[in-house]
Amino acid sequence: MLTQGLIETGVQTAVACCRGGPNEANIQAMSSEAVIRLPSQSQFGVSNISSIRRLIRTWKPDILQTWLPMMDILGGTLCPSRRVRHVLSERSQAGSYRRPLRDRLRRRIGRRAAAIVANSSGGAQYWRGAAHDERVHVIPNGLRLEQIKAARAIDRKVSGIPVDARVILYVGRLSDEKNIPSMLRGVELLLERHADVHLVMLGVGPRQDQVRELIARSAHASRLHLVGWSDQVWSWMHAADALVAVSHFEGDPNVPLEAAACGCPLVLSDIDAYRSFFGEAGATLVDKDAPDSIAAGLEEALSGGAQIRLRAATASDLVAGRSQGAMVQSYLDLYRSLLN
Repeated sequence: MLTQGLIETGVQTAVACCRGGPNEANIQAMSSEAVIRLPSQSQFGVSNISSIRRLIRTWKPDILQTWLPMMDILGGTLCPSRRVRHVLSERSQAGSYRRPLRDRLRRRIGRRAAAIVANSSGGAQYWRGAAHDERVHVIPNGLRLEQIKAARAIDRKVSGIPVDARVILYVGRLSDEKNIPSMLRGVELLLERHADVHLVMLGVGPRQDQVRELIARSAHASRLHLVGWSDQVWSWMHAADALVAVSHFEGDPNVPLEAAACGCPLVLSDIDAYRSFFGEAGATLVDKDAPDSIAAGLEEALSGGAQIRLRAATASDLVAGRSQGAMVQSYLDLYRSLLN
């Protein structure tokens, strides 16, 4: 999104990547001149060292922005030798870093970066004290608001979900920080009381087998739908009666932001990342460690009462300023300040 936005403003920009992953379709839609495929299929590939060095030598960029932890290390190491301004991207916060050696090295190298851009206040806090505070910036994620709102609701007739069902939607990685076991326990409590409720889960990740096993053991397995990766996330958001996310921690939470743009009621864990943006006015906040609380929050959201409609409208208003254009302009302002 950022790369395409910069190109549209006339900035010569290229993205170097190991593999496309879920964003492959977006990458393929870009001009071939703007995409550089690294030979390695992993950010940990040794060949990335020579590949990035060669790119810097060939492209002679003014700014090199890195997005993955190992790329932060490699980019930060190679930039000073070529007098290229390194911009390090922080997409999470302290709780997500569990590789002490790599993380310490990244923070040490990050201190030399021309700028560190976090997409959340929690991510910025992780770096303050480790780097000069004036180099740490917060630029929230931008949203494709027009495309999100224009997406059509999923057709229930072909989705495998009963037309008259009430749908709870989960979208995200199947990983530890997402607190999926607690979420599933809370949903199961709700399913015991309401025969018309179904859960749809969109996403893949390292805990996929564990999640599949939890679903298989559930007495309500027929109403727990693990779809996997989907390119119809926004359509599901338009069709869902509530979105649930009870993460232990988050950076800038894209999924609830996009769901809010779709007008979908939100049931979120009461953590800083959610409370600081949505507050109790824009979401139903629950105790992430208490299945009873999760079930109660979902039950309230599915009631569709006036308070829930008001929260959904408030959340939609809150994300109205989070456009792709606003994000791109913030990065342009930062880049210009570094070059001046």
